[in-house]
Amino acid sequence: MLSRRILCLLLTLFMVPLAQAAETPGERCVDAVAQMEEWLWDEGNKTRLATYKGEVWKTYNLCRTSDAPADAKIKAYKERASFERDRKISIAMLMDGADELSKRHGSDSPELLPLLLHLGLLVADENREEGTAILERALAIQKKHYGESSEAVADGYLHLATVAVVAEDLTLAEQHYRTAIAVAQKACGPECSTLALAIMSLTDVVKRDPLRAAEAEGLERQWVEATPKERRRKQEP
Repeated sequence: MLSRRILCLLLTLFMVPLAQAAETPGERCVDAVAQMEEWLWDEGNKTRLATYKGEVWKTYNLCRTSDAPADAKIKAYKERASFERDRKISIAMLMDGADELSKRHGSDSPELLPLLLHLGLLVADENREEGTAILERALAIQKKHYGESSEAVADGYLHLATVAVVAEDLTLAEQHYRTAIAVAQKACGPECSTLALAIMSLTDVVKRDPLRAAEAEGLERQWVEATPKERRRKQEP
Protein backbone atom coordinates (compact mmCIF):
# COMPACT_ATOMS: atom_id res chain seq x y z
CA MET A 1 0.00 0.00 0.00
CA LEU A 2 2.79 2.39 0.97
CA SER A 3 4.74 1.74 -2.21
CA ARG A 4 1.62 2.44 -4.30
CA ARG A 5 1.13 5.76 -2.53
CA ILE A 6 4.76 6.71 -3.11
CA LEU A 7 4.41 5.79 -6.78
CA CYS A 8 1.30 7.94 -7.12
CA LEU A 9 3.07 10.83 -5.41
CA LEU A 10 6.07 10.55 -7.74
CA LEU A 11 3.81 10.45 -10.80
CA THR A 12 1.94 13.51 -9.55
CA LEU A 13 5.17 15.43 -8.95
CA PHE A 14 6.43 14.43 -12.41
CA MET A 15 3.25 15.45 -14.20
CA VAL A 16 3.05 18.93 -12.65
CA PRO A 17 6.13 20.35 -14.43
CA LEU A 18 4.98 18.68 -17.64
CA ALA A 19 1.67 20.48 -17.39
CA GLN A 20 3.43 23.75 -16.65
CA ALA A 21 5.73 23.28 -19.65
CA ALA A 22 2.87 22.59 -22.07
CA GLU A 23 2.58 25.26 -24.72
CA THR A 24 -0.30 27.68 -24.78
CA PRO A 25 -2.35 28.05 -28.00
CA GLY A 26 -0.51 31.31 -28.69
CA GLU A 27 2.88 29.63 -28.33
CA ARG A 28 1.79 26.80 -30.61
CA CYS A 29 0.76 29.41 -33.19
CA VAL A 30 4.18 31.09 -33.02
CA ASP A 31 5.93 27.72 -33.40
CA ALA A 32 3.73 26.79 -36.36
CA VAL A 33 4.45 30.11 -38.10
CA ALA A 34 8.18 29.55 -37.65
CA GLN A 35 7.82 26.06 -39.14
CA MET A 36 5.76 27.44 -42.02
CA GLU A 37 8.40 30.06 -42.80
CA GLU A 38 11.11 27.40 -42.63
CA TRP A 39 9.25 25.44 -45.30
CA LEU A 40 8.76 28.60 -47.37
CA TRP A 41 12.46 29.47 -47.54
CA ASP A 42 13.82 25.95 -47.82
CA GLU A 43 14.70 25.56 -51.50
CA GLY A 44 14.26 21.80 -51.28
CA ASN A 45 10.63 22.14 -50.22
CA LYS A 46 9.40 24.71 -52.74
CA THR A 47 8.40 21.99 -55.18
CA ARG A 48 6.52 20.08 -52.49
CA LEU A 49 3.54 22.39 -52.65
CA ALA A 50 1.04 19.98 -51.16
CA THR A 51 3.18 19.54 -48.04
CA TYR A 52 3.66 23.29 -47.65
CA LYS A 53 -0.03 23.88 -48.19
CA GLY A 54 -0.68 21.49 -45.30
CA GLU A 55 1.67 23.55 -43.12
CA VAL A 56 -0.25 26.69 -44.04
CA TRP A 57 -3.63 25.15 -43.23
CA LYS A 58 -2.37 23.81 -39.88
CA THR A 59 -0.84 27.17 -38.99
CA TYR A 60 -3.97 29.10 -39.88
CA ASN A 61 -6.18 26.79 -37.79
CA LEU A 62 -3.82 27.06 -34.81
CA CYS A 63 -3.49 30.83 -34.98
CA ARG A 64 -7.02 31.91 -35.82
CA THR A 65 -8.46 31.51 -32.32
CA SER A 66 -5.25 31.84 -30.32
CA ASP A 67 -3.89 34.72 -28.26
CA ALA A 68 -0.64 34.78 -30.27
CA PRO A 69 1.22 38.04 -31.03
CA ALA A 70 -0.26 40.04 -33.88
CA ASP A 71 2.67 39.52 -36.25
CA ALA A 72 2.35 35.72 -36.06
CA LYS A 73 -1.42 35.82 -36.62
CA ILE A 74 -1.01 38.20 -39.58
CA LYS A 75 1.47 35.87 -41.29
CA ALA A 76 -0.93 32.97 -40.84
CA TYR A 77 -3.89 34.91 -42.24
CA LYS A 78 -1.97 36.31 -45.23
CA GLU A 79 -0.40 33.00 -46.23
CA ARG A 80 -3.69 31.13 -45.90
CA ALA A 81 -5.49 33.74 -48.01
CA SER A 82 -2.82 33.52 -50.70
CA PHE A 83 -3.64 29.82 -51.19
CA GLU A 84 -7.36 30.44 -51.61
CA ARG A 85 -8.46 30.37 -55.26
CA ASP A 86 -11.70 32.22 -54.59
CA ARG A 87 -10.81 35.90 -54.14
CA LYS A 88 -13.98 36.56 -52.17
CA ILE A 89 -13.03 33.89 -49.63
CA SER A 90 -9.51 35.36 -49.37
CA ILE A 91 -10.99 38.78 -48.71
CA ALA A 92 -13.38 37.36 -46.10
CA MET A 93 -10.48 35.64 -44.32
CA LEU A 94 -8.41 38.82 -44.20
CA MET A 95 -11.41 40.84 -43.01
CA ASP A 96 -11.98 38.26 -40.29
CA GLY A 97 -8.36 38.69 -39.23
CA ALA A 98 -8.60 42.47 -39.28
CA ASP A 99 -11.79 42.38 -37.18
CA GLU A 100 -10.20 40.00 -34.66
CA LEU A 101 -7.07 42.15 -34.30
CA SER A 102 -9.19 45.28 -34.10
CA LYS A 103 -11.16 43.86 -31.15
CA ARG A 104 -7.97 42.83 -29.39
CA HIS A 105 -5.71 45.82 -30.05
CA GLY A 106 -8.12 48.63 -31.01
CA SER A 107 -9.58 49.81 -34.30
CA ASP A 108 -6.72 52.24 -34.95
CA SER A 109 -3.85 50.04 -33.74
CA PRO A 110 -0.70 49.81 -35.87
CA GLU A 111 -0.88 46.01 -35.50
CA LEU A 112 -3.67 46.16 -38.10
CA LEU A 113 -1.54 47.78 -40.81
CA PRO A 114 -0.06 44.70 -42.55
CA LEU A 115 -3.52 43.18 -42.97
CA LEU A 116 -5.23 46.44 -43.97
CA LEU A 117 -2.63 47.30 -46.61
CA HIS A 118 -2.81 43.81 -48.12
CA LEU A 119 -6.59 43.73 -47.86
CA GLY A 120 -7.02 47.17 -49.44
CA LEU A 121 -5.16 46.17 -52.61
CA LEU A 122 -7.07 42.89 -52.83
CA VAL A 123 -10.48 44.52 -52.34
CA ALA A 124 -9.66 47.28 -54.83
CA ASP A 125 -9.52 44.69 -57.62
CA GLU A 126 -13.18 43.96 -56.88
CA ASN A 127 -14.32 47.41 -55.80
CA ARG A 128 -12.02 50.42 -56.14
CA GLU A 129 -13.96 52.62 -53.71
CA GLU A 130 -14.03 50.02 -50.95
CA GLY A 131 -10.37 49.16 -51.43
CA THR A 132 -9.41 52.83 -51.35
CA ALA A 133 -11.42 53.33 -48.15
CA ILE A 134 -9.49 50.51 -46.46
CA LEU A 135 -6.15 51.99 -47.58
CA GLU A 136 -7.20 55.44 -46.38
CA ARG A 137 -8.02 53.91 -43.01
CA ALA A 138 -4.53 52.41 -42.96
CA LEU A 139 -3.02 55.78 -43.92
CA ALA A 140 -4.85 57.49 -41.04
CA ILE A 141 -3.40 54.90 -38.63
CA GLN A 142 0.08 55.43 -40.08
CA LYS A 143 -0.19 59.20 -39.63
CA LYS A 144 -1.47 58.87 -36.07
CA HIS A 145 1.21 56.47 -34.85
CA TYR A 146 4.23 57.38 -36.98
CA GLY A 147 3.70 61.04 -37.84
CA GLU A 148 2.87 62.87 -41.06
CA SER A 149 6.50 62.76 -42.24
CA SER A 150 7.40 59.08 -41.92
CA GLU A 151 8.32 56.24 -44.25
CA ALA A 152 5.16 54.45 -43.13
CA VAL A 153 3.03 57.32 -44.44
CA ALA A 154 5.00 57.40 -47.70
CA ASP A 155 4.27 53.69 -48.06
CA GLY A 156 0.58 54.38 -47.47
CA TYR A 157 0.53 56.82 -50.40
CA LEU A 158 2.35 54.26 -52.56
CA HIS A 159 -0.46 51.78 -51.92
CA LEU A 160 -3.09 54.37 -52.87
CA ALA A 161 -1.13 55.16 -56.03
CA THR A 162 -1.08 51.48 -56.98
CA VAL A 163 -4.88 51.35 -56.90
CA ALA A 164 -5.06 54.48 -59.05
CA VAL A 165 -2.63 53.04 -61.63
CA VAL A 166 -4.64 49.81 -61.91
CA ALA A 167 -7.75 51.94 -62.49
CA GLU A 168 -5.84 53.94 -65.17
CA ASP A 169 -6.37 57.12 -63.12
CA LEU A 170 -2.85 58.34 -63.85
CA THR A 171 -3.44 61.91 -62.69
CA LEU A 172 -4.37 60.72 -59.20
CA ALA A 173 -1.57 58.14 -59.24
CA GLU A 174 0.98 60.84 -60.04
CA GLN A 175 -0.39 63.00 -57.23
CA HIS A 176 0.00 60.14 -54.72
CA TYR A 177 3.51 59.30 -55.96
CA ARG A 178 4.64 62.91 -55.64
CA THR A 179 3.21 63.06 -52.13
CA ALA A 180 5.04 59.83 -51.27
CA ILE A 181 8.29 61.33 -52.61
CA ALA A 182 7.88 64.51 -50.56
CA VAL A 183 7.11 62.56 -47.39
CA ALA A 184 9.97 60.09 -47.91
CA GLN A 185 12.46 62.93 -48.47
CA LYS A 186 11.50 64.42 -45.11
CA ALA A 187 11.48 61.06 -43.39
CA CYS A 188 14.74 59.52 -44.54
CA GLY A 189 16.69 62.12 -46.50
CA PRO A 190 17.88 61.99 -50.11
CA GLU A 191 18.72 58.27 -50.13
CA CYS A 192 16.41 55.47 -49.01
CA SER A 193 14.54 52.51 -50.47
CA THR A 194 11.06 54.01 -50.04
CA LEU A 195 12.09 57.22 -51.79
CA ALA A 196 13.73 55.28 -54.62
CA LEU A 197 10.61 53.15 -55.08
CA ALA A 198 8.36 56.22 -55.19
CA ILE A 199 10.56 57.92 -57.80
CA MET A 200 10.78 54.76 -59.92
CA SER A 201 7.00 54.33 -59.79
CA LEU A 202 6.41 57.96 -60.77
CA THR A 203 8.87 57.53 -63.65
CA ASP A 204 6.81 54.63 -65.00
CA VAL A 205 3.71 56.84 -65.04
CA VAL A 206 5.49 59.80 -66.66
CA LYS A 207 6.98 57.54 -69.35
CA ARG A 208 3.49 56.78 -70.64
CA ASP A 209 3.40 60.27 -72.14
CA PRO A 210 5.95 60.58 -75.01
CA LEU A 211 5.93 64.36 -74.58
CA ARG A 212 7.41 63.98 -71.09
CA ALA A 213 10.51 62.02 -72.12
CA ALA A 214 12.92 64.65 -70.76
CA GLU A 215 11.10 64.67 -67.42
CA ALA A 216 11.29 60.88 -67.28
CA GLU A 217 15.06 60.99 -67.86
CA GLY A 218 15.43 63.48 -65.03
CA LEU A 219 13.42 61.23 -62.72
CA GLU A 220 15.59 58.25 -63.64
CA ARG A 221 18.66 60.20 -62.54
CA GLN A 222 16.91 61.06 -59.28
CA TRP A 223 16.07 57.39 -58.81
CA VAL A 224 19.74 56.41 -59.13
CA GLU A 225 20.72 59.05 -56.57
CA ALA A 226 17.98 57.96 -54.16
CA THR A 227 18.83 54.25 -54.37
CA PRO A 228 20.85 53.18 -51.29
CA LYS A 229 24.52 52.64 -52.17
CA GLU A 230 24.47 48.94 -51.18
CA ARG A 231 21.67 48.22 -53.63
CA ARG A 232 23.33 50.38 -56.28
CA ARG A 233 26.53 48.33 -56.06
CA LYS A 234 24.58 45.08 -56.41
CA GLN A 235 22.84 46.39 -59.54
CA GLU A 236 26.06 47.50 -61.22
CA PRO A 237 27.49 45.00 -63.75
